[in-house]
Amino acid sequence: MRPGGVLAGARRRCVVIVAVAVSLAASCGGSSGSAAPATTKADGAATTAVRSSAASSVASGSTVKPSTSTTAAPTKSILELAHSEGSLSTLLRLLDTAGLTSLLNGSGPFSLLAPTDAAFAAMDKATFDKISADTLLLKSVLQYHVVPKRISTKDIKAGSVTTVEGSTVSLKATGQLPTVNGLTISRAARATNGTILVIESVLLPPDVKLA
Repeated sequence: MRPGGVLAGARRRCVVIVAVAVSLAASCGGSSGSAAPATTKADGAATTAVRSSAASSVASGSTVKPSTSTTAAPTKSILELAHSEGSLSTLLRLLDTAGLTSLLNGSGPFSLLAPTDAAFAAMDKATFDKISADTLLLKSVLQYHVVPKRISTKDIKAGSVTTVEGSTVSLKATGQLPTVNGLTISRAARATNGTILVIESVLLPPDVKLA
């Protein structure tokens, strides 16, 4: 073989080797560069799906499995929540006067329909004074604000629930929290022994006599 042929063959072999090496490097680099983002996207999609599922379950009122729920279990009782609310001081004082704090300190469960301070202030003064001065009447009115169970979706579908006082309050479903006797529940929270539902008006039992 001529020397020029040997050199030419060697050059061709070098070119082939370099081309193969470059090809392998590009292949490995492309694989590692694309694999991580693909995994990240998949993980992100899965996380979003779990969060969306949990949010939908909470919004619909259905049970969320512990593995997917981020809602912490309640740590305060109804009265503890009422004290921390900051706008229920009148209700708390009247509950104490009527001797109902011991009831709401019990294991329950209870649902407390809690009128705000503004709700009591908006009442006719003569009516408020009459209720406040009569312990039995006050107890009856406040018992009408306590339901001896957690108000459930079944109660809302049924349209009413019986209070501790013995009369019923009407319930109606809305896009958010249900209404009580046509009144909007402004906010709600779960307690260790029930639920507190804040309302902006005072409820009066249907058979209460103020005359």
